[in-house]
Amino acid sequence: MVCRLNLVAVAPDLFEQIVEKRLRLIDVAEGVLSAKTLDEINQPGFRNRVRVELTSAFNSALNFNWIGEVIITELVIQ
Repeated sequence: MVCRLNLVAVAPDLFEQIVEKRLRLIDVAEGVLSAKTLDEINQPGFRNRVRVELTSAFNSALNFNWIGEVIITELVIQ
């Protein structure tokens, strides 16, 4: 699976803090996405559910609600 994400911070000044934690967020995203089964991936609404799940997981990993939205710009499943 290949996935490209854009994160929307709740405030513009949080960008640098989020970038500093980039590797942690990549690890979180890989954990969330790799846990998905093919049946889950093929269900209608999968992208929206993953978007919400990633937002929650990122905010939990950051210990703050810094991420307001996750935008999936590319999702390739092989």
